[in-house]
Amino acid sequence: KITYNAGAFLIASVSYILKEEIKTYQQYLAEVPNNKVKGYYEVSARDLLRRSDASIHLSAHRDPSALYYHTQYLRLNTISGNSWLNGGETITYNIMVAEEGLYNLAFKYQQNNIKDMNVYRKIYLNGEVPYKELESYAFPYTTDFVNRKLHKDGDLYLYLKEGINEITLEVVNYPYRHLIETLKNIMQEIQKFSLAVKKYTSGGTDKYRDWDIEEYFPEAKDNLLLWADLLLEEYELLLSVSTNKEPTEIANLKVAAKRLKTISKNINKLPSKMVQFSDGDSSVSQMLGDLMQRMMRGGLDLEKIIVSNDVKLAKPHANIFKNGWEGLKRLILSYFNNPYEIEKRKKQELIVWVNHPRQYIEIMQMLIDANYQSELKITLSQMPDENKLILANTAGQAPDLAIGVNHWIPYEFAIRDASLDLRQFEGFEEINNKMLKGAFIPFVFENGVYGLPETQNFWVTYYRKDILQSIGINTIPNTWDEIIEILPILQSYGMNYFLPLAQYEGLKPFVATLPFIYQFGGNLYSENGMETAINSEETIKGIKMMSDLFTLYNMPQRVGSFYNEFRYGILPLGVSDLSMYLLLSNAAVELDGLWGMDLHPGNNIDGEILRYSPVGGQASMILANTKYPTEAWNFLKWWMDTDTQVDFQFRLETTYGKQYFWNSANIEAFMASSIPSEFKEVINSQWQYGIEAARIPGTYMVERSISNAWSEIVYNGSNARLAMDEAVRVSDREIKYKMSEFGYVVNNIIVKDYLVPSIYNIEEWLTEVGHD
Repeated sequence: KITYNAGAFLIASVSYILKEEIKTYQQYLAEVPNNKVKGYYEVSARDLLRRSDASIHLSAHRDPSALYYHTQYLRLNTISGNSWLNGGETITYNIMVAEEGLYNLAFKYQQNNIKDMNVYRKIYLNGEVPYKELESYAFPYTTDFVNRKLHKDGDLYLYLKEGINEITLEVVNYPYRHLIETLKNIMQEIQKFSLAVKKYTSGGTDKYRDWDIEEYFPEAKDNLLLWADLLLEEYELLLSVSTNKEPTEIANLKVAAKRLKTISKNINKLPSKMVQFSDGDSSVSQMLGDLMQRMMRGGLDLEKIIVSNDVKLAKPHANIFKNGWEGLKRLILSYFNNPYEIEKRKKQELIVWVNHPRQYIEIMQMLIDANYQSELKITLSQMPDENKLILANTAGQAPDLAIGVNHWIPYEFAIRDASLDLRQFEGFEEINNKMLKGAFIPFVFENGVYGLPETQNFWVTYYRKDILQSIGINTIPNTWDEIIEILPILQSYGMNYFLPLAQYEGLKPFVATLPFIYQFGGNLYSENGMETAINSEETIKGIKMMSDLFTLYNMPQRVGSFYNEFRYGILPLGVSDLSMYLLLSNAAVELDGLWGMDLHPGNNIDGEILRYSPVGGQASMILANTKYPTEAWNFLKWWMDTDTQVDFQFRLETTYGKQYFWNSANIEAFMASSIPSEFKEVINSQWQYGIEAARIPGTYMVERSISNAWSEIVYNGSNARLAMDEAVRVSDREIKYKMSEFGYVVNNIIVKDYLVPSIYNIEEWLTEVGHD
């Protein structure tokens, strides 16, 4: 079965080929000349011919014995086991030998992914598996790099032809297939039974209440004992392939089996033990899920392949004297060699401070060297702390350009005349047309736009397909009213709905509260910016809904980790952002295909569902003291160009893996990213409702006051209008004070109105000066 996902492709032909039975090692030896050739060749894992997945990437093994080792620089010279771990992923190398004959292969590797257990690789020679012993060759657990020859009851040899030979290693996990299928089936049965029990008890877990589980579920006890026996059988099978008599990796099979047997002894108490059975961090279900995830991922760090014959292999590590000498040299060099440290300005140089990790900056530098033309030298420096930017500006040592800063910083610099209005530059309209209008709101000050979005977030609905289907919820709610309608169903099973408000312990930031203000037609500030508008009828309605969901409808007020509760099935539905997508995609193998994404819930006004949600990410800005404003803009425009952003995100993922996802603010570039098309369409649709809070002097107090009002309503039972009136009083006092500080109010008289951007008028700022 071939399923179309995305992209264009051509199918020339489809062939059905009868698979030939693979020879045994003895049969293979009988068919090739018995010609053992002396020789020694090393191939670095870095010298890939090809890989099956772009996410397979290199890491650095900093040992003097490693190929491509360098004293000063951290060289990428090892296949990272964190990227080469899923079944079917392959890496291929060319191995050149001077004379054909029988050779032994050895691998310098480290396998600390599955403790006390093996991981397996299928080994191909020139496109074929030579003999059965290489169909699933075991690489035992190690705590460090080791050299391991192909070996089974003696060395195993391969007949290599003179010249180039292709060696391919493929990740296989079918030695653990039976275990994985057993775990998956038991987990599904536990979830099914758990939902049935929760429906019977309406989610009750009172240990002092009497439940008659045996009467309603007569097979329950036998099922628990059966599952326990199956887990113990799997444990005994795995002992035969373990490198330890009591492997810690699979110890949870025994723990889970023991717990199932304990619960079965008093099955009527199961409702009060759901945390141990299916719902908690240490529940049976979670233990099995974690184990299944680890056994499905056979990570292996590979530094080099050694081709030899009757040659004693060198030790996998340099000796203590070599290591000591290299360490001393690195220590000395560390005082003089940091290519991205902040240095004094030189002539004809554009200084760019970048608030991203070093890996990102290195790829940026590669793109600059390859693609960017300028008369100025472009110098990238890593910004260890955004506060350093403020101090540097005060000292007159600010860079020309700052990239990757928090989205509120451009405004703070603008109001102090420390950054440039980007509307004055040619091409401003062209570049902002590739971005969300709502993302520009926090960059506006008076008549100017002082920042450009670099990355942006998204807030969408995540849901468990399997759970919602099993409890009869077949449509994802689009509005808050529809969510309220399904809450009784969820809560009858001991489940609930998640909102981001529950993940913030103290201050409830704008990312959690803004949707309820703008979806109901409200606004944060008055038109002249001198006071708040958070006590308008529209905003009061939004605040009331925001609090009623927790007081009247019993949504959880505090959630430590939505991701964990989502995995356990306690919160199978809720709103979260990009971080949730990355966790589900990279760390929840057991949920593959079982979760989906939909639009952020909204409010229906006159037949249109308003789904406003925040999109703020990181931003870029040009500092006011730059001597090269045009050159700085040209660089910024090049950096945010679609081709540059696509190239950057591709290189980032192919170098460091798909965990390094780049959420570009350039929508065209984002749509070319590796996220599945079905999710990109949802995200792009949600972005049409992207907003951010406008910045005015005193914004921080408005944010804090809304948060305090919510807490007062939810925790203390206060009236919504009274709580918001207090929020207005506190906010307006602070705004008035800050407006006086910045010269908008003198002696309590407004001498100049403050222009306030919002989602309703932001387009007025998105034209170049002279074209508006």
